[in-house]
Amino acid sequence: NDSSQFIQGSSTTVLSLGATNEIDLTATAIDINGTADISGTLDVDGNVGFDGGTFTFNTSEQDKDFRVASENTTNLLFCDASTDRVGIGTGTPDTKLDIEDGPVGGSVVTFKNTHASIVDNDNILALKFSDSIATEGNFIIFSDGDTAEMGVIKANSATVVVDAYSDYRLKDNIATITGG
Repeated sequence: NDSSQFIQGSSTTVLSLGATNEIDLTATAIDINGTADISGTLDVDGNVGFDGGTFTFNTSEQDKDFRVASENTTNLLFCDASTDRVGIGTGTPDTKLDIEDGPVGGSVVTFKNTHASIVDNDNILALKFSDSIATEGNFIIFSDGDTAEMGVIKANSATVVVDAYSDYRLKDNIATITGG
């Protein structure tokens, strides 16, 4: 257990260890200078820190998903490699970015401008689309919980239109107008 003990060799393989189940390394720090090639599962108990360089997942560009879980959410962040989609709050994203499952009584998404003021040409939220909008399309659709459309912001190459549908459930004394 002397800190000056080490294993060294002159070949390209300095140390090769093999075991049927596991190899336990107990140390306050394990330094790897170079590439650590691990096939199988790397299971780490405790904190992991990365300092410097870049960190890339799925460099082989295969169908290898990436998931981050939290204390209360299984799929806090989910990257589906087979569909090229990202889910926040969902493990089955339906679109390029699918955000689901906001807190009860709260917002699903919040955009904030934390600058002291907004100056000319600043955007808090900018939706940018192709310059070649030839026909009318829906940019934002407002729906109730049953996906019934309640309003829409749509545009074509020349105009933007906001359509809001009047909800009869919020009205009193509805009467049919005749002869007018």
